[in-house]
Amino acid sequence: MKIGIAGGGVIGSMLAWRAGRGGAQVDVFERNCATGCSPVAAGMLAVAGEAARAELAIGELGSRSLPLWRQWLAELGLADALSERGTILVALGRDRPELDRIAHRIANRLPAGVEPPRRLDASELAELEPDLAHLPAAWLLPGDAHLDAERVLGALREASRQSGVAWHEGEAVETVEPGRLVAGGRSYACDWSCDCRGLGAGGRLRPVRGEIIHLHCDAVSISRPVRLVHPRQPVYIVPRAQGRYLVGATEIESADTSEMSLRSALELLTAAYSLQPAFAEARIVAMRTGRRPAYPDNVPRLAAQKGLISINGMYRHGYMAGPALVAEAAGMMGLAS
Repeated sequence: MKIGIAGGGVIGSMLAWRAGRGGAQVDVFERNCATGCSPVAAGMLAVAGEAARAELAIGELGSRSLPLWRQWLAELGLADALSERGTILVALGRDRPELDRIAHRIANRLPAGVEPPRRLDASELAELEPDLAHLPAAWLLPGDAHLDAERVLGALREASRQSGVAWHEGEAVETVEPGRLVAGGRSYACDWSCDCRGLGAGGRLRPVRGEIIHLHCDAVSISRPVRLVHPRQPVYIVPRAQGRYLVGATEIESADTSEMSLRSALELLTAAYSLQPAFAEARIVAMRTGRRPAYPDNVPRLAAQKGLISINGMYRHGYMAGPALVAEAAGMMGLAS
């Protein structure tokens, strides 16, 4: 079976790896692997954390995706890239009523089988995260997980190459049709063409700019993602290895791809400092931006017809919801998930 994949972000990379592992002859066409939103993502698999705002369909996809991540990361030899210790939901004093409201809303919007939020008293919070013990209120979202997105994305691409997948980097796809891709002015015939281009797919997709800051701070020790209730928008801090943290992320309705704005940087860094003052001595490692592809309702779409599959519009949820859609697409093509 010949499969052509347009787009080498996290969805295209997952699909290429699974298809190549399943014995298909796979070609991936990617304009630039260094751009797009996949390398910028924090990698939160936050079924509960997203439940307060996301459509219910996102939670269902996330709930189906987590077991697949366990299986797939084990196959990649990256089981240690997944952490299933939950998320801490917190607020500063003035936002305590909003924190409780959000926690109760999450509890009412979770898929079946996902553990509900649990209020933490001062001693429980101090035991779980000593560096957050000074905060006045917190909830644990025990079913949430996170992974190292950059590490996982690189591993998916390398594993796909080892499975025989051919990567055509620097080749923008102009046309995706049933059984045919056109890239760089050349036509490629296949049994299945798969459109995973995100914004490149056009249609009703819109760009939502996101910005994230990478920090290094040995003075802070936080082991779980933390979501801070914020007057304008939620801010999250995600731990990485060796004192690294990701602080994000803005959501701006814009196609702008330029560097981070001063306002965004101040909002994110101020949130980190207010959460834990020791972040004042953190070193700014990188400021990154990306454009998320989103449909009007922010829910991804899998569409299929004979010889053509499209998976686009992942918005904030590529890592959280992607495996379920990729497994479904693989099944449509007769491949094992």
